[in-house]
Amino acid sequence: MSELTGSSSHAAGPWAGLQRHKVLLPEPVPGQDTPSLWSMRRGLERNLSHLPASALRELERMREGYIVVRPGETAYCPGECLVGNRTLQAVAFLDPATFEESPEAGLGAISALLDHLLGSLCRLPERRISEGTAASAAWGDFYPRLLAAHRLGYADDPEARSSPTAYFQWAFRRYCTDASTLQAVDPHAYRLLHSTLFSDAFWRGHPLRKGQACQRS
Repeated sequence: MSELTGSSSHAAGPWAGLQRHKVLLPEPVPGQDTPSLWSMRRGLERNLSHLPASALRELERMREGYIVVRPGETAYCPGECLVGNRTLQAVAFLDPATFEESPEAGLGAISALLDHLLGSLCRLPERRISEGTAASAAWGDFYPRLLAAHRLGYADDPEARSSPTAYFQWAFRRYCTDASTLQAVDPHAYRLLHSTLFSDAFWRGHPLRKGQACQRS
């Protein structure tokens, strides 16, 4: 396998910065066609451009937190992972073939990265906001709202009804791929994400780096 390199594209703004520094793809091999990598880059941009500029900048500024595209299992690794010749922490691994066919598994791995970011700034020990810990007191109301929405049982996926963490991942995937359907199926999940995670005004008014982490029971 070739070395991994920061993604480059004609994208502009915060998404372009995140691509350059935090999205790692295999280095193209001269003379070989790489349509899947191009499709992967465009697919990531299409799905993650829903995230507001402030969220993308926060992830870009973090020392931890990467999206790595490489053949193999699609999964989230919260600890240290060897990627090429680099040791990275908090990595969402995406298989390009799987993502091109259906992005939902890859978006699930990315939602776990964001869950970790909001819970403990992608640091160890891993704490997730969907489990009741917020990296900043400013996000302290997110978990009670998530829990209340989860308990209503509106999710149309049995796995999503199994835990607040699975529910968060389901809602995130659905918001990225089909927000209007999420709004119809589970308006509480839609309103929660639309007014917080996917709201630039909320990120600017509720910075992660101010305040102390708070634990909800």
